[in-house]
Amino acid sequence: MADAAVEFLLGNLKQLLVYNASLISNVKDQVDSLCNDLRLLAAFVKETTESRNKHAVVKELVRRIRIEVYKAEDIVDMSPPAVEEENVVGFDKEAEMVVGWLKADSKELEVSSVVDVKADLWKLLQLRHVYTSAASDLPTPSSKSRKGSKDPLVNENLRTMSKVSPNSCTDVILARTPNLQKLGVRGNLTLLLDDKKGSCKFDNIAKLSRLEKLKLLNDTYPIPPLDGKLRGLPEWYKFPPKLKKLTLSDTMLNWEEMSVIGKLLGLEVLKLGDNAFVGERWVTPDGGFVQLRVLQIGKTDLVHWEAFGHQFPQLQRVRLKHCEQLVKIPLGLGDISTLEVMELSWTSRLAIASARSIQKNFKLLVFPPDQETQA
Repeated sequence: MADAAVEFLLGNLKQLLVYNASLISNVKDQVDSLCNDLRLLAAFVKETTESRNKHAVVKELVRRIRIEVYKAEDIVDMSPPAVEEENVVGFDKEAEMVVGWLKADSKELEVSSVVDVKADLWKLLQLRHVYTSAASDLPTPSSKSRKGSKDPLVNENLRTMSKVSPNSCTDVILARTPNLQKLGVRGNLTLLLDDKKGSCKFDNIAKLSRLEKLKLLNDTYPIPPLDGKLRGLPEWYKFPPKLKKLTLSDTMLNWEEMSVIGKLLGLEVLKLGDNAFVGERWVTPDGGFVQLRVLQIGKTDLVHWEAFGHQFPQLQRVRLKHCEQLVKIPLGLGDISTLEVMELSWTSRLAIASARSIQKNFKLLVFPPDQETQA
């Protein structure tokens, strides 16, 4: 299992090098070196497969390797690209220099980490990626800028906006990001989804024709989470047409709402964070998830999951984390010919045992490693 975990991390790092090379150019040598070290590590782990049960020291070493690989994988998956200090918007001393560069059509700055959005981002026309440290209200372009047939403040270069507030998802703001590919929204999502006179702010997200990744984090503080529970999702046709990856967290939706997500024809990755869905039973509907390759379910009170293999025709990886009340993995998952990996982290012993019983061609990873042997 540890060799498989190392292989997963290697795969993630390779994707990082291929698809995000420009964003990690300052650490590319270190990533290359790490990949080489991991290849050696994978070879070592593979050689110890037969002897690990005989030698306690080797067994413990393999266990520790797997734990560290899990940690590293989560960091690679969750961390935004690093930026140099002089390329950070939001600090007073650097802000003037950055604005000067961008007003001069400089192409040096591509990533901005914003602590408090005070600058007029709509004048930074070379800006490509904006990451905020917390849910942030983006400034609304001034009324003067919206006069005339052509809006001078449309940013065709902007590709990423992370952790913006629901209040920022207005037509006035999102209309200025026609080529946005990644969007993260954090805050009380009822403000995003509440229907008023036949429309809601989510309708503006649906107009982002190039959006591929959407993350919705329901942060209701100081309101109690139960009071901020979402009543439902928009209809499937109101989602961006090219959406490939969807992440939900703390939305506390009923499992019946999964039928909406299943109808998203281009969806390849679905990550359900802690408390994304609530309820003891999920009956997977037919006819959905036609392109889904990765399914992750975080902390939930799910007890019974009913599914058949034909309902996930392209599924390659399943990851369950803190699904401690789940009594059984659906038998049908064992019939999915494309399934390569199943990861169970802090799940019940019953769920682990059922996964073992249906294991055919996929690799099964259990964390913590000794969980399935505990009394």
